[in-house]
Amino acid sequence: MGKISIRDTTVEDIPAYRAMHRASWLETYPNNEHGVTEDWVRTRTAAWITPEGIERSKEFFGSVFGNPNHLHQVALDEDKIVGVVHVFKTKENQHLAALYVDKEYYGTGIAQRLMKNVLTWINPRVVTDLEVAVYNERAKAFYRKHGFREKDGSERLFADTIPVVTMERKGEKI
Repeated sequence: MGKISIRDTTVEDIPAYRAMHRASWLETYPNNEHGVTEDWVRTRTAAWITPEGIERSKEFFGSVFGNPNHLHQVALDEDKIVGVVHVFKTKENQHLAALYVDKEYYGTGIAQRLMKNVLTWINPRVVTDLEVAVYNERAKAFYRKHGFREKDGSERLFADTIPVVTMERKGEKI
């Protein structure tokens, strides 16, 4: 492992970002006990890395990168994308849409560094929420460590397949 750097994501990063994102989904979400098959995850994410999918991602993220209501960053080991975070603000709240780290880099502090950037960027007086797979205990423990708590009654199926629960970090009263 080289020196890890974190910077804002660029359109040029999209092919490598999407490949890393897909690999993270394949590592994180298959769970036969909960009816989430590896085939379903492969099918769901396959389009992300096709030329057409890369172009769609460039169009979508073109409006995200540089937008003051979005923080989208990548963590790099030299030139290799090994982590990503995306959080955004709406009028009602703030939403952590993605925080993934390459499995080879678990335990290196990359997720901590990405979360520190999130917590610095968000408005501390406003609720921040996220969704996490109900069976992803590693992620839930990480988010609890950063002040997120599971919201009672918030379980639902993401894409009619992955059981998720909402976690919230309450806004601080100042």
